[in-house]
Amino acid sequence: MLIKHIFNPINPFWGEKRYCAGTINGGNVISTSESHYERLAKYYENCTVITGNLELTHVTKNDIEKADAKYTTNVNGKTYKRRPFWFLQNVREISGYLLVFYVYTETVELPNLKIIRGRHLFEGNGLYINRNGIKYLKMPKLRSVLKGGITVSSMSKAPLCYLYHTIDFDHLKGDSSANITIIGKHNPIDGSDICKPEQYECHSRCAGFCFGPSPTDCQELYRVDCPVGCHSCFTGPNGTKHCCHSECAAGCTGLGPKRCVSCQNYNQDGECVPECNGLEKYDREQSKIVPREKDERRYFYESYCLKECPDKTLIEGKYCVVACQAGHYRNVDIDRRKCVPCDGPCPKVCAVPKYLDVQMLKELVNCSEIDGNLELLNHLYEEPGYEPSLLNNLRSVKIVTGYVMVDGGGIPNDKKPTNLKFLENLKVIEGRDLHIRYSLVVQGLANLTELGLRKLEKLSAGKAVFLNNSQLCYGKNLDWKFLNAEGVQFTHNAPPDFCGNL
Repeated sequence: MLIKHIFNPINPFWGEKRYCAGTINGGNVISTSESHYERLAKYYENCTVITGNLELTHVTKNDIEKADAKYTTNVNGKTYKRRPFWFLQNVREISGYLLVFYVYTETVELPNLKIIRGRHLFEGNGLYINRNGIKYLKMPKLRSVLKGGITVSSMSKAPLCYLYHTIDFDHLKGDSSANITIIGKHNPIDGSDICKPEQYECHSRCAGFCFGPSPTDCQELYRVDCPVGCHSCFTGPNGTKHCCHSECAAGCTGLGPKRCVSCQNYNQDGECVPECNGLEKYDREQSKIVPREKDERRYFYESYCLKECPDKTLIEGKYCVVACQAGHYRNVDIDRRKCVPCDGPCPKVCAVPKYLDVQMLKELVNCSEIDGNLELLNHLYEEPGYEPSLLNNLRSVKIVTGYVMVDGGGIPNDKKPTNLKFLENLKVIEGRDLHIRYSLVVQGLANLTELGLRKLEKLSAGKAVFLNNSQLCYGKNLDWKFLNAEGVQFTHNAPPDFCGNL
């Protein structure tokens, strides 16, 4: 049976960008009710710029086949299915590192990735590939790993023969002092090459440098025979080599800052520039700073100059940020996205790196904002020292940047909440991180009779679900449109005959 892989069509409008936050899990296993592969697909479908790290970890062939089974079709004896990691097809830039770790499938492909900036590194590396069962890792448009080293290691049963033999890693290094570490290329017993020549043959178009056997797998080389003093160059119509502009990163296709493959500093309306316009300019005639016209204003964000800051970022002057600087805060009652100077002591922002336990709950006093997720899970109510009154420490919370999850496990316990009035001042759940696809989860609370979320105004991302709360009557008939949520689900709560006319 002939099997063909298909991609969804790539967005032809290359000027359009979708920014997606990366992750910082490293090589850790992520436990969720869905496979990690499915979670990756939901995170990164249609993304073009990863603001952070792209971590592809702990994925098996079975995970991929199970997740994509419903997209497999048979036409005239030919089976068509999605390529593994199809959802990465539009990714062009990673601001942090790329990690490929414990992935088991024949091919991983990032067909349009051009640059890895390495602003964050994994064990000193901008590109780290280790402990996989991969035959091909195809990144034919990758031009540069700007910062950090490159590590490639594979198992003898699945050697990365093309990466070992037909990729010029020195060409990819943006930092000439960065280390390149290649492990597993030779047999540890006799030192012989673990790959046979027929395992890494390039197409004739590729001049010996490629990520695989196809003519579309050629490595793009842009520093060959450049004039003296050029960091990168291009070949003109008459065959002459010309230097790329100084604002270019990863080479160029022609003269000037508008022909760069990527930008060293900032991309403003398709042109590489040292600084974005910002919101103001110097008026020479008046000798003073004046506001720019609206169509001229550009905010700084990562390596881009934008007319508006992306969702899930805050606005601090001319910058798009993920948190306000010291001495600044956001007033959720006026403009929850704008950082302004504090008038006196700043409202307290509390970082919550994991689910709540008794000790952490005791520390969350007078917090206006929770930076992270607010997870009250079943084991909390069983911990020594837990008392329901501790939940009142959360009454001051107005913003949660991630998701809120209150889970009673479906097990009756008099110490579990009968309502959520301890969150009565919560106004916004931003959903920068989601539990599967939800930013608000209330489930398995056998004692819950009402919600009490009287000030909740908005779920900035994700859905809300109220599930398996056997005494919960109130809430189902509310018009939840005011939350502007992607959806609200009430399932298996109190039955109609229990609720009566409530």
